[in-house]
Amino acid sequence: MLRRLGARRESVFPLTRREAQEIEVHNSMDEPFGLDHLEDLDVEAVEELGFLRRSVDAVVRAGAIEGWTFAVQASTSYVSAHHYLPALSSGSRVLAAGCDVNATQRVEYAVDGHVLSSFDPGTPGYDDGADPSALA
Repeated sequence: MLRRLGARRESVFPLTRREAQEIEVHNSMDEPFGLDHLEDLDVEAVEELGFLRRSVDAVVRAGAIEGWTFAVQASTSYVSAHHYLPALSSGSRVLAAGCDVNATQRVEYAVDGHVLSSFDPGTPGYDDGADPSALA
C-alpha cells in the first residue's frame, strides 16, 4: 500500500500518531520549529530519510490486521488530494474517509482502479463517482 502511495521502501520508518502529525505541521510552517520535544523520536534518522523537507506534504502511517491493510494520515486526505485511489485500488478495494475534528468530509470507494463512489456526507444526494449505488 505504501508503495502505491508513492513511498520508497527505504523511507519506511516507525512513527507514532503524534510524531507523524508533528512532522506534517513542522513541514507546513513558514518557520519550522524543532522536534526536540518528541523525546522518543530519532530526529537525525527522520531528517536523513527526508521526512523534514517542505516538499514532504504527507506522512502516512500504515498497518495490517486480519487480511485488511489500512493507512492513516493525521491532517489531510492525501489519497484524495493526489488522486491515488485508482492506483491504490488496482486489484483490490479501497474505502477512504477524510475527516477533520468536526466531521467526515469525504468518503470514497474504489474497486480495481475505478472510483465508484465519491461524496461529502454533508451534501446529501450528490456523488460524483462512476457508480454511486456501489456503496449503498
